Amino acid sequence: MKNIKSILRVILLLLVSFGSARSQVVIPNKDSPGSAIQSLNGTWKFKYIPSVSVGADSVFYQTDFDTKTWKDIKVPGNWELQGFTEPRYGSEVIAGTGLYCTNFQVPQNLATKELYLVFEGVLYGYDLWVNGKYTGSWGSSTEGWHPAPRS
Repeated sequence: MKNIKSILRVILLLLVSFGSARSQVVIPNKDSPGSAIQSLNGTWKFKYIPSVSVGADSVFYQTDFDTKTWKDIKVPGNWELQGFTEPRYGSEVIAGTGLYCTNFQVPQNLATKELYLVFEGVLYGYDLWVNGKYTGSWGSSTEGWHPAPRS
């Protein structure tokens, strides 16, 4: 097992038309969310694709994939309200894909704990990779819990 102090790369694939990500955290135990929470809110790398086909970016979850040319996005936030596409409502809603990426370091006090990633408000669902490994998906805008792999 690699040293847990290593940086984790979190990747989200959002298949939505109205992109919003709210309050992402890492906690050591999903049954006691008040203890040792590390927020992942802040600036993430982001790429908007105006379809559900990501084409050449389909391997964006790999740890060596270069996101340097991607734009910055504030998380929590909404990609339409941050200028990535024009807001659409009702019958005007169109399909789009948002690719998100961030890196973070697990604090030493959490290095031996079982960690969970919690996403409290992603509209329409998402797929999640951590350090290049598929971790899971969530199909609604309600809270989703995912165990974080160690390597």
